[in-house]
Amino acid sequence: MEEKCIKEWMKEIKHLDSYKERILNDESRMHSVTYQETEAQLAVEYDFAATRKNVETTDSAIRDIKQAIAEANCRHRLEGFDMSLGQGLTYLAQLRKEIDRLERMSNKEPITRRSLPSGDVEYTKLLYNTSSCKDLLDQKQKTLSALQVAKDRANLICVVRVHSHTVA
Repeated sequence: MEEKCIKEWMKEIKHLDSYKERILNDESRMHSVTYQETEAQLAVEYDFAATRKNVETTDSAIRDIKQAIAEANCRHRLEGFDMSLGQGLTYLAQLRKEIDRLERMSNKEPITRRSLPSGDVEYTKLLYNTSSCKDLLDQKQKTLSALQVAKDRANLICVVRVHSHTVA
């Protein structure tokens, strides 16, 4: 068993993804050989079975790491928030969407007018107070910052155990 913090395991996943991508790129380049009838066939160092085994071993390691992180995300509580790390990740996405919407709403004019082709004037009045919207936006941005710090801290201090894998 190997122990690392979540952040280190996330870096390991990126490394394994890159490694797998290199294997697949090499396979795409080397999986066949073209030659003319009068030429000798070139020797190629491609081994289908070995490549498939390497890809499966890498995929298995990635799955195991992601499973261990998912379990840790359910168990680890976020400092300053009454939720797990996993719930915090969902809350981060929700906050970002809400902040985007509040930013658009807080930048609107309380009342607008527009002239119609008929010559009539049409008014549009907001049914909310933009100052209150801006206050809520400020509050949500502060919460987002605090949540991001709590998540980053958790990713650095939460230790996760994963079975060791040998990836070539």
